[in-house]
Amino acid sequence: MSEQKEGTKLSVLGPLGNGYGIYKNKKALLAGGGTGIYSLLALAAVYGTGAVAAMGFRSAGLINTAEDFAGYGARVSVITDDGSNGRKGFVTDLVREELGKGDTDIVYICGPFQMMANAVKIVNEFGVECEVSMEERMGCGVGACQACVCKAVASEGENYKRVCVDGPVFKSEEILWK
Repeated sequence: MSEQKEGTKLSVLGPLGNGYGIYKNKKALLAGGGTGIYSLLALAAVYGTGAVAAMGFRSAGLINTAEDFAGYGARVSVITDDGSNGRKGFVTDLVREELGKGDTDIVYICGPFQMMANAVKIVNEFGVECEVSMEERMGCGVGACQACVCKAVASEGENYKRVCVDGPVFKSEEILWK
C-alpha cells in the first residue's frame, strides 16, 4: 500500500465479520494479552475515562500502547509474566482485581485462547457481560474455506462458528472454552 501512487484504484474486500458492541454510559474493562491489546485500543477511544485497560505482556521490553490507552483517558494497569515491569502475574489477575471493585458493566477480551478462557471464567464468577475477539488464522475471509472455525456452544453439544464471518467478536457465552 505504501508504494501505491495517488489515484490508483484498488479492490478491497471488507469490512468483514462483526465488531465489538458499543454501549453508552457503561464502564468497560478492556483486557488484552500480547497482540490482543491492539483491537481494544479503539474501545478506549470510545469509552475514554469510563475504561480500564488491563494489559498483560511476557516482559517489560514488550510493553507498548499503554500511553495510547492513557491518551484516550483510560486508566491503565500493566502486568508481566516475569515481573520485569514491577508486577509479576497474568492479565487474569488484573481482571479479577478490577471486577472485584464492582464498577464494571462490560468486559472486552482479546488475546491468546487460554488467556481468554481463563479471563471469561473469572468474568462469569462476577456475572458481568463479556465480549471476546477470537484470534484465528483466516484463509479466505468470507467463510468458504472454514480454516478459522472455533468451537461454539449449541443447544445440543457443540458446533462451529466461522471467525471471519460469524465473528471475530462473540459474546463470551457463545464460545466453547475447552
